[in-house]
Amino acid sequence: MVGAFLGAREGRWAGCGPVTEKFDSVATFAISQEGDDVTIREVGPRHQCNYRARYTQNGRMGSLLGSAVCDDQITRFFTASEIQVGIESLSMRMRMSQVGTDCAFTGYGGGIRQLP
Repeated sequence: MVGAFLGAREGRWAGCGPVTEKFDSVATFAISQEGDDVTIREVGPRHQCNYRARYTQNGRMGSLLGSAVCDDQITRFFTASEIQVGIESLSMRMRMSQVGTDCAFTGYGGGIRQLP
């Protein structure tokens, strides 16, 4: 899973206010891994998020379960599923939810591997 990927995050924020907000942004994903512990730093032109999670392999795909902290400094529950990492690319289904509220992001993230 380790590497740097140039791509995007796309999805929707819902339950955070009166309007469901579409979110799509170019992003880079820097991923490091120590054992089953994974750290992802996502940086886009209007956002930054840091994810810390435990990785589980499920056949040819993987999943993550952990936490996320973005620019607003609110800690959120984070899951990623259907993770596929190859020589050239990363793709995953993502969900972040704020504890004690209905506020949640549901969408996708991924990209192509950046050359060293």
